[in-house]
Amino acid sequence: MRPKSLFFPLLFLMIYGCNIRNGANIPYFQVKDAFYQSWVLSENEKGNNIILKMEKVDKNIVFDSLIFRGVMLKVSISFENDQVILKSVLPVGITRIETKNKLVQKPDQLLYKYFGTKGFYPLKNIRREKGKYF
Repeated sequence: MRPKSLFFPLLFLMIYGCNIRNGANIPYFQVKDAFYQSWVLSENEKGNNIILKMEKVDKNIVFDSLIFRGVMLKVSISFENDQVILKSVLPVGITRIETKNKLVQKPDQLLYKYFGTKGFYPLKNIRREKGKYF
């Protein structure tokens, strides 16, 4: 094959590979439900819980963090029946919750690694649940 004839197949593979890694057609997991819920503990301590319910999660996926409202948050992982539950907390005001949040000014998305390769999944439909008051 001549070098020019390799151009288009390589271009196709690069574009297709980027689409898989960057949120389109991810076969490694399915987001069944995504929502956030505001909470108020006191006048000064408030926040949001962000919860993602996942299905069909590949055992080689490592969920790293998520971005919600321009802030990168670590996720905690739990299991409920056949679902993987990802949860993050975005505190507002004075808080006793230790977090290592980072402002990133990016759209809402879930960050993950698959066999060491970083990727993201856009979270376009995070719905709001009724708030909790303690």
